[in-house]
Amino acid sequence: ENVLVSPDGYAKLIDFSLAITKTSKPRKIAGTPTYMAPEQIAKQKVTALTDIYALGVVLYEMLAGTPPFTGEMNEVLEKHLKQQALHVCKRNSGVDQTLGAFIMRLLAKDPGNRPQDAKELLTLLKRIKPSPVPEPDLPPLRSQSGTQPPRASASGVKPPGG
Repeated sequence: ENVLVSPDGYAKLIDFSLAITKTSKPRKIAGTPTYMAPEQIAKQKVTALTDIYALGVVLYEMLAGTPPFTGEMNEVLEKHLKQQALHVCKRNSGVDQTLGAFIMRLLAKDPGNRPQDAKELLTLLKRIKPSPVPEPDLPPLRSQSGTQPPRASASGVKPPGG
């Protein structure tokens, strides 16, 4: 919902209405429930670790074909707070185990168990070796202008249900 792919194939974050500063104090709950971190829902301090959780949700959804938690808004918020997501590898058996473990770490309820910054996140990500997977047989993508945007490589994962 908050990520669009441009015609040239780049992912773009489009929702900056929730941007905060390092000194932002907890306030009313604001955000898209599907992507909200437990600490954000609990009105605790929102930090870069909150964004790391949201990245985990986006990656999970990309590989599993569904977000980790679905339902009515209050159900989704409650699940983010109290329920462990089904391991992404159980939703899509084509996901590499190391990549799956990485994504599940991003979804840790306790921010202290997530990568603590972008540098650590990148270090962990670089340790994941892509496994050879054939390109999925998908229909051509069409943009609003009618041109075909470039496809992303399927290295390391099979499409959901594949």
